[in-house]
Amino acid sequence: MGTFWRVIMDKILENKLYEKYPKLFRQKDLSMQETCMCWGICVNSGWYWIIDNLCSCIQDYIDANHKPQVEIVQLKEKFGSMRFYVDGADELIRGMIWLAEDLSYNTCEMCGTNTDILHTKGWIKTRCKQCVNN
Repeated sequence: MGTFWRVIMDKILENKLYEKYPKLFRQKDLSMQETCMCWGICVNSGWYWIIDNLCSCIQDYIDANHKPQVEIVQLKEKFGSMRFYVDGADELIRGMIWLAEDLSYNTCEMCGTNTDILHTKGWIKTRCKQCVNN
């Protein structure tokens, strides 16, 4: 049961995101008085591909349109879906985030599949049947 409640991304995947998107994850090294990113990426690894694609879309949009740099201030799981909080987002970036958060609610947070998704009662978790049974 311990791993069922654990919400943390694999450190290798987390560091991959940090290296790939240093401008978005600039706050990861700040103190807890300055940001919630000091706690790291607080979702399971199944949502890695959603986060990677979202970060790519956001950073590409910023760079191509000479927009002010957005920074992630918190990335966590809440009520069975991803919560992606940023500073400096415009309407288009907020739409990208909304879409990714919605997608996470229908994607297994453990393995990343979107097949046979279940939502547990109580502390809501988004898992596929196979991950619930393991």
